[in-house]
Amino acid sequence: MSQLVPPPETEQPTEGHDAPDPSKASPVAKFFFLSTVFAILLSLLFIVGGLMGATTMVKEGNPDINVAIANIQTTWGGADPETI
Repeated sequence: MSQLVPPPETEQPTEGHDAPDPSKASPVAKFFFLSTVFAILLSLLFIVGGLMGATTMVKEGNPDINVAIANIQTTWGGADPETI
């Protein structure tokens, strides 16, 4: 028959541990950590809304964009076009 073995002793955290202090969290963070169902539903609402917005957005194939074009002519006496 097997004997029950107690779990190994764990060290108790000391004063300088790395765990964050929950009392310093913002009220918004506390709300979302304590009401996880609401946070998940809100995230899903944002994702579905974003997908609906992206698919129903009007897209133009070739938008009319006016680009300024300048035509400059110079005369340089005695030079051929290849030199200029």
